[in-house]
This record gives sequence, structure tokens and C-alpha cells, in this order.
Amino acid sequence: MDAGTGQMVMREIVEDYLQYVTWAEDNYPSLLRLRHCEPSKVVIDPYRAFGQPIFEGSRARVRDIANMLAAGEDPQVVAYEHGVGIEEVRTAARVLLGHAA
Repeated sequence: MDAGTGQMVMREIVEDYLQYVTWAEDNYPSLLRLRHCEPSKVVIDPYRAFGQPIFEGSRARVRDIANMLAAGEDPQVVAYEHGVGIEEVRTAARVLLGHAA
């Protein structure tokens, strides 16, 4: 931190964000974990779901879960149909719909 302002230095900010990037053998980024979705593991992988955010373990798209919730579907049903836990359903609601499920 900058002692005078208490603000993080740009280098610290970049280093913090880089810990969410997975690198391939060719030294190009291959996967990005979305930190604002934590504790759920939401990733962007250009080779899965056309690069749309998905829940890592189930490969369910975050948008699909949010759309079902927006249509009024019960969160327990959404979790079951997509093979995710209720915490992932809550994450989709919080991130994409702006409220808890």
C-alpha cells in the first residue's frame, strides 16, 4: 500500500487479480475464476459453454439458472435440474438478478 494515501499500488491490484487466472502450457490464459461469485466456483473457459460463465463442477451455465429463477421456478427444483447445490442457485440469483434466492 501507498503509505501516503492508503491506496493499493497498481502492481498489488494486478497481482491479486492474476491469482484467478489459470495458464495453459502455451503461457496463454485458459481459465478465469470469477471472484465476485465466490464461494461458488464460477469459471469462464473458452472451450466450454462458448465462454459463458459456468459452475465448474456441474458445467451448468449461471445464466440458465438465473433465468429459471426469474421465471419463478422454485430454487430447490432449479438446483436439482442443473445438478448444483442451493448455494450455487443463490450465487446465480445474487450475481445476475441482484437478490437472494
